[in-house]
Formats: sequence, structure tokens, C-alpha cells
Amino acid sequence: MLTFKEALTVAKKKKGHINHCVEYTNAYMFSYEGSENTVGGESPIVVMKETGETMNMSAYIWTPDKEYVGEIEVDQ
Repeated sequence: MLTFKEALTVAKKKKGHINHCVEYTNAYMFSYEGSENTVGGESPIVVMKETGETMNMSAYIWTPDKEYVGEIEVDQ
């Protein structure tokens, strides 16, 4: 089972800007929330706690057995 710090390290290898995290029972969803407007924006990246596997938010939405735990602000 990955810790938050381990999952953050995995996410940073795939996504350059991260300042926010939503924790679920089986995953962490990392994103960048900024004030600038972008076309399409940067999609969040999900790191599964059990395996360290990454996926995009759209794929994770269909994952069963997830429950919201809370939000975590990520230091940059």
C-alpha cells in the first residue's frame, strides 16, 4: 500500500504541476488548481494505493469500491 508521499513521487513523474490531492479509499487523485485559464486544462492523474498504477480521472471514475476520504493541499 503506497503512502501519500510515495504516490506523490509517482504522480510527479507523469505530471509537472501538482498542488492539490483528493484521497479516496483506494487511490490518490492529483491535480493542479490554478487561476489561469487553459484550453482543456491539465487533467488529474490518479495513483492507485495498492499497486502504484496510474490512470486518468476518466478511467478511475468507473473503478468500483471507492469512497471519498478528504482533500490534501500539496506543497510545491
